[in-house]
Amino acid sequence: MARIRKLTRAEAGPAAGPFFDWIIQNNGKVLNSTGVWAHCPPVALAFKGMTTSFAESNQLSEELRRLVNLRSAQITGCPS
Repeated sequence: MARIRKLTRAEAGPAAGPFFDWIIQNNGKVLNSTGVWAHCPPVALAFKGMTTSFAESNQLSEELRRLVNLRSAQITGCPS
């Protein structure tokens, strides 16, 4: 059982709307963690900014970025 209850988009309110939209645009669905982030929309949007800046920084090659994403998913137990 999660320690923090996930909010639905309706429960989160309009401030969290852009975050939900971004998650759906990038993942095709609402992730489990989205409802947790929605408890604090300013932090969720800051996370979005940080994630976007990493993706656009070009500090890592596309191949290495994909390997990092894959390994992160393996470590956190994401299903393949």
